[in-house]
Amino acid sequence: IYQSMEKEANRFASELLMPTTWLVSLVAKGPDIRSVHVEVARDACVSLTTSAIALARCLPVGFAFVELRNADSAVLSTGQSHNTRANLPELGAKVIGSPFGN
Repeated sequence: IYQSMEKEANRFASELLMPTTWLVSLVAKGPDIRSVHVEVARDACVSLTTSAIALARCLPVGFAFVELRNADSAVLSTGQSHNTRANLPELGAKVIGSPFGN
């Protein structure tokens, strides 16, 4: 029950800080998702991780993200847009180069 309530609270907070309609309008304005990602984090006063998770719910099929720790390139978080199927690295794994092969 606690986990279910926690997830619902997180969804509510995310929608309050980063409304889906706002995110969709930002994504529609420009093709540079990296810039949108930083803009959302800055304007909503949230972490880049939180911004990435919120954007993942609004991006079209085919988007995935991997957040790495700067010090040692260990995976901190991963995610993907709805209906996207990607083999994402496990949390804590060390990544050298792009985890997506580009």
